[in-house]
Amino acid sequence: MSAKKVFFAALLGMCWSWCTVQAQGLAQSGTSPAPVPQPGAPTTPPVPAGDIAHEGGTGLSSWITYERHDCCGGRGGGTPILVEAFVRVGPAFPMGGEFFGRNLDTGWMIAGAARTMFFNHALSAAWAVELGISNTYNPSTSTDTTFLDHTVNQVVSIRSLDRTFANVGLGREWYLWTSAGDDQGAHLRWGADVGGRYGSATVQFNEIRHRTQVIEGFYTAIHADVEIPHGRWTYLAGIRGEYGFTWSNIFAKGDGNMQDMTLLVNFGARY
Repeated sequence: MSAKKVFFAALLGMCWSWCTVQAQGLAQSGTSPAPVPQPGAPTTPPVPAGDIAHEGGTGLSSWITYERHDCCGGRGGGTPILVEAFVRVGPAFPMGGEFFGRNLDTGWMIAGAARTMFFNHALSAAWAVELGISNTYNPSTSTDTTFLDHTVNQVVSIRSLDRTFANVGLGREWYLWTSAGDDQGAHLRWGADVGGRYGSATVQFNEIRHRTQVIEGFYTAIHADVEIPHGRWTYLAGIRGEYGFTWSNIFAKGDGNMQDMTLLVNFGARY
């Protein structure tokens, strides 16, 4: 074989090897050149990432990013959940036939709490869960006496009753005329609550030192509030009527139980 034939055979073998390596590299990379659009074919603009998230129902909720206008018509479902905080203060009127109800004077109640609102899609009604604390103080000018046992075994008259409670309640809110999502004016709502209480009572006597006992109770209430939206906050003001019943074993024969009616003014804010 001549040298020229050997040279050309070696050159062809090198070219074949190089082409094989390039083909294997393209197959492993898994990439292909971008398609070239045909002349006259319509082009599709890129879809922003936010629109993709909205159509697919993924991403952060508009209630977290506070984009609250037309936020709840997508596929994701769910209902808005908001929190409000408030204080209440007003007179407490003892009532009922027990010793406390007959001998305590009108006192004052002050309460503070946080209220979680679970709205419907229309923002026209909401379930509410409330956690808070309250203190009610009632003085007494009565000279009536009752028997106090619990190792004391003495007839006493009362000077004051101080009750402190931890409260938990469940309520329902309804909005009149406009929904809670309307930020163009004030809203009017009304609602009802029921809940339980657990705490302590301190009774001051005229004859002996004070006594402290664990007490339990429950309450029911109705209320009405005006809401005023301002930016991301909604301010609240209203009135509340509350009936409460308290159990205690301070006196014998159940004389430590009492009932009261409370008329409260409510101030708060919701975010």
